[in-house]
Amino acid sequence: MAQPPQKGSSSTNTEPESDATLSQSSEMNSDFVDVGHDEPPPLYSEVVNENRLAANAAPPLHRIQPPNASHRRVPGVTNYRYPLNDEPRKCRNITLPDRGNTPVDEQVRNFTDQVNNCAKYPPRVFVRLIGTHLKKYRDEHRGNREREEVDFDLQLELTPYLFSDAEAGTSWSTLQTPENHENAMRGSSNVRQIRSASNSTGNGKPSLDDWCRWFCEDTKKLKDFCVARRVYGLDYERIRSKLETIVRRTSYRGKLEVSFFEKERSVVFYNDRALNELRRNECCQVLSVLTCLCIFWIPYMLSVSSSYEVVTVNWFFSRTTEGRREYISMSEDGWCNTWDRAITSGVLGMRQGTLDEEDLRRSQGGGATFRAAGNPAAGELFNLLREDNSIYQVPARGWGGNC
Repeated sequence: MAQPPQKGSSSTNTEPESDATLSQSSEMNSDFVDVGHDEPPPLYSEVVNENRLAANAAPPLHRIQPPNASHRRVPGVTNYRYPLNDEPRKCRNITLPDRGNTPVDEQVRNFTDQVNNCAKYPPRVFVRLIGTHLKKYRDEHRGNREREEVDFDLQLELTPYLFSDAEAGTSWSTLQTPENHENAMRGSSNVRQIRSASNSTGNGKPSLDDWCRWFCEDTKKLKDFCVARRVYGLDYERIRSKLETIVRRTSYRGKLEVSFFEKERSVVFYNDRALNELRRNECCQVLSVLTCLCIFWIPYMLSVSSSYEVVTVNWFFSRTTEGRREYISMSEDGWCNTWDRAITSGVLGMRQGTLDEEDLRRSQGGGATFRAAGNPAAGELFNLLREDNSIYQVPARGWGGNC
């Protein structure tokens, strides 16, 4: 039986090659050009320059980025960004330019468009979680003392969940004007003043166009027009109870405070007058009280000013239809479950700041890490989350208590 040729040995087959094999070999060898061995290789700089010129001459490549953690669809992530990029405030003041030579109809149309544009922006709803504990220390002059130290201070925003589609701006918001029997500032100090509408039917309730026209035609020196924003259908107590459960599940034994606050609750339009700037200035207000000028200042301001608080934009987190509660995006329990891991990670990480959707994405992809900074009782808490992201195991003795 023939054995395969061993490594390093030559074949014993001495049969001459056929003509077809020789012709095929010669054709294959003709494809190669003998450049010789005397020519030196090209310089590295020449190769780099040639590649750079070729890359500049070539058309740009449109590469498709592979999906990563920031591109994956994460439950609860809405990718919503509030249209106003500056610092949020409780009330936003806007000074209207002086349009003395502009026709009244055009003024009314422009002002109505501004009010409708403000109605597209929701109030910003925040929830804040603060964990504190008392720490004893010794003062040289007063002896043993206690001071409050902050363990974590987290803020989360509920505003994106007022939309069914945050990027498209789909919501259940409604703009309404007051009924004739409701108390409201209607351009004078009389909150029950009733004004008949110019184009209304039935009960004569004025529309938004009517109120904007009356505001523009008002001849008072000082005028202001308020657009209020309100949130309805949000169970704050339910969210507070769920968040307290999430934090206590980490065996936190310190003082926990869960509070809610809103920003961008209203927009107030002022006409272009210097007195409007003065009456909004806090220093002028304090100075008028200290010098007792408020005795003369307040009656004068009431006589020359008109206030309109007749527009309210209602934003619904949920509503009841035929005895059944419906949610615009998700329920309170669903929101708490969505942010469960991110909140736990922030509490264990002793974070102080706002948890955004990037924190939510990271929490969906990995576990939380505890950072014990200046708290010996919390040193045992690290890498506490299981890989199945469902159970948080913490030491039974807890952390964050008074020390």
